[in-house]
Amino acid sequence: MKSLVGDIAFFVVPSLILNVAMSSTGLRGGARFTKGLAGLGGSGGMKGGVAVLGMIGLASKNVVEAGYEVIESVVKKRFELKATQIITENQNEIKESEEGYDV
Repeated sequence: MKSLVGDIAFFVVPSLILNVAMSSTGLRGGARFTKGLAGLGGSGGMKGGVAVLGMIGLASKNVVEAGYEVIESVVKKRFELKATQIITENQNEIKESEEGYDV
């Protein structure tokens, strides 16, 4: 699951950034794509834009994979705490309902 989330981030984040760069050009078609990549690449042009998107993809994958463990542990602890609270409440309700019966 961790690698799947990282792979998704690897493709989605650069795609969003390229989409924003292309939208800011005001052009259409191939010129829009070319200008978006060249704008991201700076003096490196389109090749620089591809390199920038690749670096952003790798960085986002690493950030997501490192943060995934932290988020996963926090969510697990929260679910365990909530489950413990529910079990305790149910046990108390059962005890209260049994008090009126002679066993």
